[in-house]
Amino acid sequence: MYTLDYEQDTLAFSTAKDEKIRRAKFAMDLYAVADKYQITRMIPPAAEDFRTVFGYTTDADSLEAIIRAHYDIHTQCGHAIGELIASTLFEKHHSFRQSDEFPPLLRSIPGFASDVALFAHQKGMFKRGYY
Repeated sequence: MYTLDYEQDTLAFSTAKDEKIRRAKFAMDLYAVADKYQITRMIPPAAEDFRTVFGYTTDADSLEAIIRAHYDIHTQCGHAIGELIASTLFEKHHSFRQSDEFPPLLRSIPGFASDVALFAHQKGMFKRGYY
């Protein structure tokens, strides 16, 4: 049974590449079940688990795999996990956003591109003088 009783940072740092992808997918699935069946006490821990694992994932291939896993299921923008992906990318993954892999990823997943653009807009990044 999933109890959510563990040290987030330890697990995020100690897991291998494939394990991080698996853990991120598990957190996404857990969030989806909690949301569908309105298990409100499970939603914040599942979201935090996802944010922790995604935030500590450093290689571009794993980041892309996690992003694709979410948007293969939720093609539209505005889902809570999609918003977490966008915010975490801006908070923790500057080098990934500036990499050559990022623009093609945005082009290939419209929901992801929309979530990123909406997050940037909410943070005032499109306002005059931000540059």
